[in-house]
Amino acid sequence: MHQLKKFQSNGDDGHLVRVSLEQACDKFLVEFIVEKKGLDPWHILKSTSCDHYGNWGLWEGDVVEVFIQGREDAEALLAPYLELNVSPNGHRFALVVQKPRQTFYTPIQLDFKSVVCHTTHDGGELWKTSINFDLPEQIKGKLFINFNCCLKCSGETEYYGLNLANTGKADFHRPEVFLPLCDIVL
Repeated sequence: MHQLKKFQSNGDDGHLVRVSLEQACDKFLVEFIVEKKGLDPWHILKSTSCDHYGNWGLWEGDVVEVFIQGREDAEALLAPYLELNVSPNGHRFALVVQKPRQTFYTPIQLDFKSVVCHTTHDGGELWKTSINFDLPEQIKGKLFINFNCCLKCSGETEYYGLNLANTGKADFHRPEVFLPLCDIVL
């Protein structure tokens, strides 16, 4: 498993967030384990849909995220990418992003499932999420990926990522920090 790093940690590592990935052709299994310290409850937004395309704004609460992009070559940063979100209660959301924050759509036909379970551990809670998905046809070429997590704690949001951009504000829509899939698969 890979451990996600806290964005601007200032020496505080925060919660423990780990991820693993398995791939078989165009089918993927991603497993997140989030060990939340303290007694803050999970911050879950009220969702209106059991489908992955009806939960806009899911990332405003606690969520794990997968970003995966297909490129003709390593420098093709403008290629579309898939964003998947899963909350602690198992609600899902998916987007195909063509241009960050400008052009995107929800892939209605996407095969995207998740299983969530919770347990308690010393001083906190453990959230495990398994995400199964197939790549949509728009994501082709050499694959690049990143994993992220947003957690609300004491009124603040903490951001975690496998590979983070060195910017003043957390921004996961940065294909230049997506990693080659061959570096991630375990």
